[in-house]
Formats: sequence, C-alpha cells, structure tokens
Amino acid sequence: MGSALGLLILVVCAAFLIFSFRRALLRRRDFARVRRGPLYGAKKSAHSRRSAEDIADGGQVAAQELLDSLSMRDAPMLDAEGEDDGVSGLGLSLHRGSATSQLPQVMEGTRNGRQVFIRQGLVGDSVSPGLGLRRSRTITVVRVDAPAFEARLEHGRIEPDEDAPASARDFLATLAASPDVWHDGRLVSGAEGIAVSRAAADDWLGGWIYDLWLLERLAHDLHAEALPPVALSRSWEAPYGLHSWAPGLLDRR
Repeated sequence: MGSALGLLILVVCAAFLIFSFRRALLRRRDFARVRRGPLYGAKKSAHSRRSAEDIADGGQVAAQELLDSLSMRDAPMLDAEGEDDGVSGLGLSLHRGSATSQLPQVMEGTRNGRQVFIRQGLVGDSVSPGLGLRRSRTITVVRVDAPAFEARLEHGRIEPDEDAPASARDFLATLAASPDVWHDGRLVSGAEGIAVSRAAADDWLGGWIYDLWLLERLAHDLHAEALPPVALSRSWEAPYGLHSWAPGLLDRR
C-alpha cells in the first residue's frame, strides 16, 4: 500500500513538472512571437500622435502608441516626486505594489470627468496565483452609469451577450480580430460602471491600456453618465464581484 501511494505521488509530481515545463516553453514561444509583432514596443513621434478619440480600433494599434494617445493634454508628465511613472500623463496616480507581500499595484484618478481605477495583482484575499496563474488579474473600471450587459474577450474578439444595446454590439462588431489583445477577459457593464477583468498571465502588451481605451470608448458611445466620485484607494473593491473573481480551472474566459 505504501509503495503504491509513493508511486502515485511520484507520478503526480512528474506530471505537474512536465505540465509546468511545457507551459513555460509555450509562454516563452508566445512572448517571442508577440515581440516580433507590430503591436509590441512601437512608438510614434509626438508630432504624429493621435488622440484616443481618433482611433477607431484600438486593438490594431501598437501598445505604446495607444498609451500615448490616451495621454491627457493638461496632465503633468511627472509625478509628485518629479519622476516619470508612466501614468501621470494619463491623469492617474500610481500606487506601487509588492509581489512579495501580495500588495496589488493600483492606478486611479479622473479622466474626462469619469473616475478610473486599475488594479494589478492577485484577486481578493488570494495568497497564490493558482494553477495557470488564473488568480493573477488586471481589473480596469470606468465609473459610469451604463446599460447592464456582459461580454467575453476571447480568441481576438469581444463577444457581447444578448443584453448588450445595439450601439455596443455594432461598435464591438467593427473591431478586427486581435488575438494578442482581446483574450482571457470578462467585461461587465451596469449601474456601477464598466469593468474588465483580464488574466495577467500571457499579457505581453499591457492589456490594461487596451481595456482603458475600450471602456472609455464604450462609455462615450453609450452616453453613460459619470457616477458621483468616491475615494479610490488600494482597498477599493471593483464592482460586480470582480475584485475577487477568477475563472474556474476549465473556464477559458
């Protein structure tokens, strides 16, 4: 009995090691492919920078160019310490996280009269990312009063449910497939804001940049009114249970 149990433990451990090694190889392959692609690392000059409102399909724009387009005209490029933290130009404040203490990183502020909250880290009270790193997620919220519907970000598309208003469905249908941008995500819209929770694993481009463009575009097209401001902090919880939500092991959202 003891030898059989030992053999079973050995087989399980070997299978886990093989699974982890294979996943690492696949992630390394995918990262190399994305780095060679048109969306990684490109940056246009300031003279040719487009505003986010002029971009019809954010999923076809290089991440750095899209980030530049989201910059606010009157926002300072440097933070209070005089450093370029990468988000001050967006009108947001950066609260740095810590992987060793499971402290999420947060960006928050007000853009175009709407509060924005972006959280990167383990969801809820998780102390482990779990299998497939499924509990390590980026949550982006634009605080507006919007129609209630959900959508899935998968296989390069954003697929809304039957509750989505026609204007949202029509807009999302115009977006070309972009597998390296729209994947492993869940979008929820309603009276507490429009929010996206996306997997942090295999997010080589900085998916929150695309999510911010998407949510602000939806808020504009839906004529969604800004919600009364609240105190946004690291402890603020995203609506619709997304603060602690993670997909199941068999859920590919």
